[in-house]
Amino acid sequence: MVLSTQAGFFDHHAEGWHWYHQPVIEEEKEDKMPLLQADSSDSTYKRSLKNDPNELMKAYRREIERRLNLALINPTPFNVEQYQVIQKDLMNRSERFSKAWQRTLLENPTLDHSIEFPTSQIARHVYLDEERKERQERIKALSQSYGLFFFYRANCPYCHAFAPIVKRFAETYGWDVLAISLDGSSIAEFPDAKPDQGQAAELGIEVVPSLFAVNPQTGHILPISHGMTTQDEIEKHILILTEVP
Repeated sequence: MVLSTQAGFFDHHAEGWHWYHQPVIEEEKEDKMPLLQADSSDSTYKRSLKNDPNELMKAYRREIERRLNLALINPTPFNVEQYQVIQKDLMNRSERFSKAWQRTLLENPTLDHSIEFPTSQIARHVYLDEERKERQERIKALSQSYGLFFFYRANCPYCHAFAPIVKRFAETYGWDVLAISLDGSSIAEFPDAKPDQGQAAELGIEVVPSLFAVNPQTGHILPISHGMTTQDEIEKHILILTEVP
């Protein structure tokens, strides 16, 4: 079916038209490791040691900062040692948290984000390959309901550089392309280009090259590119614009 550029194209629907028992896991013992006590003179720190974990953490951070500042202002062996002690305590807690995190993911794989979105190099390659295949299938399927309007001018070097990209995309995914010249000129990649008959004004085109995806059955129009872009970007834009929220 040939893409029509006659007036009223966007006002009519095309009929019959197609584009070219769970295991019990032993619980770990509760962490009895207390927060490090501050100097006896730090009454504010002691008053903050309540059962509220938020308050406990705030107090712990304040104590770390207090010991650091004291060691920086007055770096006596005692002050530096006191900061090193609490810094070591923090690192121990971080290590224990990290191990608990990993164990929890192993025992509850549904919580592991990396299963769905792998991070290891080998798994990442597999993931990206599968993602690419899915993208290609979606774009090929869209060729059954969408085609492309490619707007250009003869004196536009970007238009001539973009035309092979548009043609390669169309050939890869089976999309029909209607090239529309704003000045009545021809272009090598699309010898059957048509002169503009008001489509540019209707779409509000101000720059060339411009690329639109058009569904002639619904009149749905997707702005794919204003200016020159790559085939990867064309694919990305089409998938974003056609994705169901």
